[in-house]
Amino acid sequence: MEISQMKSKIHQYIDKADEDFLTLIYGMIESNDQEKTYRINAEELTLIEERLLDYERNPLTGSSWEEVKNRLLAK
Repeated sequence: MEISQMKSKIHQYIDKADEDFLTLIYGMIESNDQEKTYRINAEELTLIEERLLDYERNPLTGSSWEEVKNRLLAK
């Protein structure tokens, strides 16, 4: 389906939508428009810096994604 077709269908649906649905959609739009800011505390920053130093000292000590995935799936 092309973008223009999707837009048309969405407009048709919204024209018929009830207040609850419109409130939900409006909240999603507002949430998406807000600037995304992330804050980390001092403890988290310290942990990130320590892990970065560990990686820089020996980048080969980590696990590949496949190894991690297999360990998690084995649980």
